Amino acid sequence: MQRSKLSTRRPIICCLTDIQMPGRLSRVDLANIVAQRFPEAGIIVASGRLTSNEVDLAPRAEFFSKPYDFARIVARLQA
Repeated sequence: MQRSKLSTRRPIICCLTDIQMPGRLSRVDLANIVAQRFPEAGIIVASGRLTSNEVDLAPRAEFFSKPYDFARIVARLQA
């Protein structure tokens, strides 16, 4: 995803991303940019390879290890 895609005037209400996705922008950076630009957004970062101790996320972002419980993700985003 390019940074220009985050220049939208529409608010982002949730961001769910896997750490290891293709693209020039790291998904941890993506989550941190969304957290900074859209303070009300729910942010979840997932990985099947890394642990929460290996990732530097914004305070509001939440890390989910794979496999994860989809109901838990929905509950987090509804909170």
